[in-house]
Amino acid sequence: MNETQDLLLIAAYVILTVVVGLLLRGRQSAANDYFLGRDRIPWWLALFSIVATETSTVTFLSIPGVAYNGNLTFLQLPLGYIVGRLLIAAFLIPRFLDGEHMTLYEMLGQRFGRVIQRLTSGIFIITRSIADGLRLYLTALVFRELLAWDMKWVVAVVGALTIVYTFAGGLRAVVWTDLMQFVAYMAGAGIVAWIVLPQINGGLGAVMSQAAEAGKLQVFDWRFDLAVPFTFWSGLIGGAFISAASHGADQMMVQRYLATRSVQQARWALGLSGFVVLVQFAIFLVLGLVLFTFFQGQEFASGDEVFARFIAQELPFGLRGLIVAAALSAAMSTLSSSLNSISAAAIADFYRPLVGACDEARELRWARSLTVVAGLVQIAVALGSDQWGAARSTVMAVITIAAMTTGLTLGVLILGAAVRRADEKTAVMAMAVGAVVVVSVWWQGTVSGLWFALVGSATTFIVGALLAPKAR
Repeated sequence: MNETQDLLLIAAYVILTVVVGLLLRGRQSAANDYFLGRDRIPWWLALFSIVATETSTVTFLSIPGVAYNGNLTFLQLPLGYIVGRLLIAAFLIPRFLDGEHMTLYEMLGQRFGRVIQRLTSGIFIITRSIADGLRLYLTALVFRELLAWDMKWVVAVVGALTIVYTFAGGLRAVVWTDLMQFVAYMAGAGIVAWIVLPQINGGLGAVMSQAAEAGKLQVFDWRFDLAVPFTFWSGLIGGAFISAASHGADQMMVQRYLATRSVQQARWALGLSGFVVLVQFAIFLVLGLVLFTFFQGQEFASGDEVFARFIAQELPFGLRGLIVAAALSAAMSTLSSSLNSISAAAIADFYRPLVGACDEARELRWARSLTVVAGLVQIAVALGSDQWGAARSTVMAVITIAAMTTGLTLGVLILGAAVRRADEKTAVMAMAVGAVVVVSVWWQGTVSGLWFALVGSATTFIVGALLAPKAR
């Protein structure tokens, strides 16, 4: 009966998510309504959608383990995130909203030509499909560890239900359910703290005292070492370029700005999202310190196991179902955004250039069909990962490659804005050189992944500027 309570709570949450997505979908008569929302979305809704989209189940469960096994130096990274987003808000958002674009790759196509448009869009579609399919696989791994569920059923059910409300609701369904899912996983973290702190003699004061004794309250590491992931410099500089690349050169994020009502609203949504992420990460890290005190510093095979172990073994039935639903919400928010943005890129950057002007109702049917195809591809990637025995390191490698590719696209965006004489041939060669350089840096293994977006974007821009035809 107890396990049944968990299952009923999780099922109720999933059904509520689907129903909310369907009820708030709004009117849709064309692909632009489906991908951007007929009446556009307010800035505050775009803000929480941005934050929820970049927070996966793995993030929700693993960040507490970072503080548990280490300290608070991870907070240096969102400092860079804030800087990167403010730069994108200041310099690129006006370009994104200058004209009628459904994807940022359309803008690149107008600047350089169809080859760059299809190249950057194709890279996005491929890397996003693989990375988010593997995120779905990791979500299934988590549920197997927590509830001993069959992974294949988790992949199929979560993937199918996410397809349903994304298929029917489009972007409006995605952003409203993102808000709901943000509230769910943040409430989940709050519930855990509410349960654990009364069990610790001395409460939060004891947590901070033990954390200080263990050297876990360090926030800043002033070393300049490219191999160390969390230093002030890698967090501020590397994090700024990671954020600029992920939020300025990735359709999944740019789509939210395109759906807002003005440049000013898009700037508010993106700029404030960095501060919300900082607060969110701080809460997750403090939760890790609370768990460190609760478990009395017990060693785990990896930090990712800490929160999962607490949920599985320490939470009472019912509450465990709520926390698992919160973890599920983080997964569904990322997946739904991914499906909608992949479909948008396929329609705007491949379908329209090939077919030309066509009936709006027909294009909407294609948009929805491609959403389903994207979802089935991600389900296949997740099931294939289980079959091939993919490990967490494999997923992190794919995420790193995705960051590297957005760095290349960011470099092309900056090249197009700053060097007027750069043409399509120049941009293609610059991206090729940038890809070779960043892959070489990754292959050597002596530089932290936090620097890869900087390496890729800087190389692409510099090479493009040097190769651009001379003014006649």
